[in-house]
Amino acid sequence: MRRRVDARGPGARVLEIGAGTGATTRVVLAALAGAGPVEYVFTDLSPTFLRQGEEALRAHLPASVTLRGARFDAESDPAAQGFGADHDVVVAAGVLHGTSDVTAALRHAAALLRPGGLLLVHETTGRSDYLTLTFGLTEGWWRYQDPDLRLPHSPLLAPRQLAHGRRARRTHRRRGARRRGPRYDGPLPDHGRPACGHRSPAGRRRPPLRALGVRRSAAARPGEPRRPRPLRRVRHRLARQPLPRVPVRDRSRSAAPRPCCSST
Repeated sequence: MRRRVDARGPGARVLEIGAGTGATTRVVLAALAGAGPVEYVFTDLSPTFLRQGEEALRAHLPASVTLRGARFDAESDPAAQGFGADHDVVVAAGVLHGTSDVTAALRHAAALLRPGGLLLVHETTGRSDYLTLTFGLTEGWWRYQDPDLRLPHSPLLAPRQLAHGRRARRTHRRRGARRRGPRYDGPLPDHGRPACGHRSPAGRRRPPLRALGVRRSAAARPGEPRRPRPLRRVRHRLARQPLPRVPVRDRSRSAAPRPCCSST
């Protein structure tokens, strides 16, 4: 991000979506220390966070950075909120999973960038029992409407699912264009490993693994026995080995303990 700001020169603009308490903002402001004149737009949905954030961040503000707070909703059109495509860097840290439609949120975040701008996304990419136990008690944790792009039983996003949402916001190919490889428009399962025979919530049957380019781990020709995997082969070999005979010590015939010192 610092390289992008330095390449832009004086007048660079950085916008942070959902800054909240300003934990990420402090790190970004420290990285911008010593850069040219930069305008940093601190946004959030809550007016309370905006007021408290501006007061707390004044002490961490470098001399070359101008801080401005503004209310911004990532689920609404930026143009309707008075934001244009004139930002060099847009930071979205821990905010996309809280939206009801991550594809629309990514589209709105990209609409804030000028041509050649940089979108920085920071998200928890693994299921967390701690986050579910704490934030799962709030209604906002379960307000997502695109479960196919989320981790199971969680609004969090895996890297592959986040990339799928990023591709979904792009414009579709023109009709009749030649596609390379099979096309799969169904929901992505966890960790990007499609399960054979699994049905999506819409009732569509997923294509076979061969069409998705996924190799089977075991032999799968009809009529052939299943080839044991390397680990299973080692386990079978160890199971056929005779167990060694371990001598059992007779504790009843053990020698009497020796005295610690000899009598003189």
